[in-house]
Amino acid sequence: MRLGAPRESTVTVQSPASVTRLHKATSSLTQHRKQTHITSNQTNVSELQRPRRPAQASRPPQTRQVPGADTPGAQLDTWVQEQVANVARDAPVSWSDIQEPTHTPVDLLKLAKQLADLPTTAAPSVVLKGSSLKRRQIMRILSYLDKWGHRMKALKAFEWMEKQNSSGDFDTHDTFLYTRLMTMFSRRSNDCSYALQIFESMQSRGIKPDLVAYNTAINAAGKSGDWDKTMQSFEALQESKLKPDVWTFTSLINACQTCGNDWQSGLEIFDDMEFQGIIPNVYAYTSLMSLCQRAGQWQKAMRIFRRMEAADVTVDVIAYNSAIAACAKGGDWEQAWAVFSSMRRAGVQPNTVSYNSLLSVCERCGQAERALEVFRSMEREAGPTFGYTGSSLVTYNTLISACGKAGMYDQVQNIHAEMQAKGINGDVFTMCGLITACERVCHAAKVMLCCCLHPATIVLAVIRPVCLQCMASAPFTQVD
Repeated sequence: MRLGAPRESTVTVQSPASVTRLHKATSSLTQHRKQTHITSNQTNVSELQRPRRPAQASRPPQTRQVPGADTPGAQLDTWVQEQVANVARDAPVSWSDIQEPTHTPVDLLKLAKQLADLPTTAAPSVVLKGSSLKRRQIMRILSYLDKWGHRMKALKAFEWMEKQNSSGDFDTHDTFLYTRLMTMFSRRSNDCSYALQIFESMQSRGIKPDLVAYNTAINAAGKSGDWDKTMQSFEALQESKLKPDVWTFTSLINACQTCGNDWQSGLEIFDDMEFQGIIPNVYAYTSLMSLCQRAGQWQKAMRIFRRMEAADVTVDVIAYNSAIAACAKGGDWEQAWAVFSSMRRAGVQPNTVSYNSLLSVCERCGQAERALEVFRSMEREAGPTFGYTGSSLVTYNTLISACGKAGMYDQVQNIHAEMQAKGINGDVFTMCGLITACERVCHAAKVMLCCCLHPATIVLAVIRPVCLQCMASAPFTQVD
């Protein structure tokens, strides 16, 4: 390092005593610099006047030395570091120098496991008493419990830490922590009431919600089917002078679906979003398409899909699946096939839902041959995609129903045998499809009645008229 090179100070001096000591150290540094410079010059002059010695064989050093450690610059650097360390020893510590973690990640994992293993009736104080956790550490523990499926224990532990906040051991007064808890309980409609309670608790404690917290509250209220609570959360967001974003309106559109499939209100919300200058993304378009499709407005859903394509929005597999499901709702297999082909051309890999939706529209329109073609294509892609397009129970039920309605009894038997060979157990809809195939060929309905594992009302309603047709042609056979 050069003597004149600038050097950045890493110590913040805040007390008068520290300033005085640093001033003295700087003065000593100046005098030491001059003396070192004079000494080095004298050394260099004396070396020039001294006669050269003959070269000697170099021998390896006994100890490893740092290159340049004996130079005047290195000695000066060592002396400066000692002087700065003496000043820093008496300087007050700033908040930025405090290291937050008091537990290592292993300790946090241990605490989380102990909380997860606690009985339901036990208090979290058994594990957390005597600890001191900061915001990030609490977040890590809550994430562990959420990952292991212990959301209620996470909430119980957070409520206990919240009560201990006055002692300063647990830093729970944070918007992000409350929002994380709300997100944990807003995934399922049965748990959304807890998310709304957490949101109310946050407000009652004087913690100001941000836009993400409001969006999470709107989403939770919508999933729970409470339209009034949804609008109250949205009005509170507007009163807070925060500007809603595309996720706010997407949550409102989803609420229109869960609160009665009000597709007209969904269209108004979508238009209001565009009026405010917010550009819809693929999630907003898909939510509106799903709302219209479930409300029976499949043609409007397809118009929204074409509008999304014209807006140069990157369409994902979920949007394509919604469009195919809308075509299935309207019984337009040709348009569904066109959407599936456009998904292929766009380079989007279909998944199991994509194929099941295409099979459904073929089954509704009586296209059994095309349904078999779709199924074989699905089976060919199951291996390369590692199960991303693998067949499911819904796949086989739809295919059995399509072939059964077409009177393809042999195909129905082969498909059912293939399903059993894969270890997929049938349900009520499987039996209904098999019985429908028996009805079309007018035999074996009596045997199906005795073999049925699910004597549900829907199965008996299908079997009864078939048995009446087959009674006259063949005697009843009891099967053990």
